[in-house]
Amino acid sequence: MGLGAVSFVNEVVFHQLLHWHHFYDKSSTDIGLVSDGLFHAFSWFAMVTALLLIVGLVRDQAFDGLTFAAGCLPGAGFFQLYDGIVQHKLWGLHQIRSGR
Repeated sequence: MGLGAVSFVNEVVFHQLLHWHHFYDKSSTDIGLVSDGLFHAFSWFAMVTALLLIVGLVRDQAFDGLTFAAGCLPGAGFFQLYDGIVQHKLWGLHQIRSGR
């Protein structure tokens, strides 16, 4: 849930609202928009999968809110490390506020 939520916020805020960059900036704007769409689909898939798992836990009366919160934080942190280090620095897929 943490990975899906943070990637969703990242994509909506930085890619769609602020137009700082696309998921893949090394091609045309059209390719950048397609890559953003795929990234958006991934974040939705992660969120829906997590929600289905939560529904199953609630149904089985095995859901624990504290454990859920503790599990969200590493997922969110993993996404931030992966995005910042791997995508931005190692692979150079996109840079923050490209062209500025």
